[in-house]
Amino acid sequence: MKRSIAVELFAFTVVAGLAAQAGAAPTDGWTQKSWTYKVQKPYDKAVSDRFSYSGGVWTTWIFKTDKPHTTESNTAPRTEMRWNNDYTSGNRMWDGDVYPVSGIDGAHIQQVFGGVVHSTASMIMAFKDGTLRRYDTTTIATSAIDKWTNIKVAHDANGNTVRIYVNNTLKRTDPDRGDTTHYFKNGVYGTSSSRSECRYRNLKQWSK
Repeated sequence: MKRSIAVELFAFTVVAGLAAQAGAAPTDGWTQKSWTYKVQKPYDKAVSDRFSYSGGVWTTWIFKTDKPHTTESNTAPRTEMRWNNDYTSGNRMWDGDVYPVSGIDGAHIQQVFGGVVHSTASMIMAFKDGTLRRYDTTTIATSAIDKWTNIKVAHDANGNTVRIYVNNTLKRTDPDRGDTTHYFKNGVYGTSSSRSECRYRNLKQWSK
């Protein structure tokens, strides 16, 4: 009888532990921080030509023929929110809902900027087939066009790892690309189509 009770108590503890683990949110243990940004857009365009904010939604778009963001740059067209959150250590998380609009293809929509060998520690791209991918290879979401999807990107700059969550489910854990200055970006950078647009809402920054 005592052994049966002990087994039942053990089983209950395991189940309760698993339930608690399953119910843990990616932001548990994190603190929300304020943030600001500046808009990077084609150098010959006004901000309002490629960017808008209304009703809690940030909208960014580019055309394939757009110029880069500075006269000295030879990079692809971009309309991006460059967060003013430069950091070299600690843990930071980008959190927001993304809404890639039909017609987008091969566009970078979220970045943890800063790498040693490459310019970014992490990048998410949107494609016309409805997939969101880590860079242009690993699919992290499907059927993501014309709908809101929550993305969280947690960067441990001390441990050199990046975790990507889709609708609060962990999809990837990958190494970053080295110790340097990092910051967040979201918007549209580069496109394989004539026009790419992505919208954002509920943007937050977390740290711990």
